[in-house]
Amino acid sequence: MNVGSCYYPPPHKDWGQCAEELLFHTSRYALHARTYLACLSGDSRVSLSGYQADLLNSEQKFCMAWLLSRPPSQHRARAIINLIDGVRAGNDKLPAQVESLLGHSRPGPHLRAFVVPPGQSRGLEQVSAEDVILHLSARYHFPLRIRSKVVWLDSARCNQLLNSRRIQIRRNMLEALRYLNRSGFQVHLRQLKASRAA
Repeated sequence: MNVGSCYYPPPHKDWGQCAEELLFHTSRYALHARTYLACLSGDSRVSLSGYQADLLNSEQKFCMAWLLSRPPSQHRARAIINLIDGVRAGNDKLPAQVESLLGHSRPGPHLRAFVVPPGQSRGLEQVSAEDVILHLSARYHFPLRIRSKVVWLDSARCNQLLNSRRIQIRRNMLEALRYLNRSGFQVHLRQLKASRAA
């Protein structure tokens, strides 16, 4: 799941539209999210008034996504409420209850968008960007088309690969897409038929 150019595990299905509201704040499901959190936590004073997902800093958003990727429970609902209250109050730190809940199971950096540190080479510069994406197309079985400096990738398959449970697949895809951009290619996602694969 892509949130603000960072990739996180998808929300657990039992959170339903509550997860959409807490991660993207569309206001469509605000009443549903408030009611769901109130019932789950046993706290009827829950309020989403003044909460906006774009006010979450990177650590808070990471934590929110991590909590929502786990099955709903009373203690997770209370942790989310504390996180929301902190954001509404303008606090940039994680609440103590959230910190204790995460403990040693704080999500690792592999769930964030992969950024190659400056000066660190992955060896891609020795191979053309076109060859890299053609290799991944054959390896991960996704259709693509290349014409001049434009690459069309199959949107559904790329989405699956970028949200794969396997870290290496996500890393390979992200690095290849960045390498295409650095090499001057325009990348377009659309539905492609497998027979049009390069």
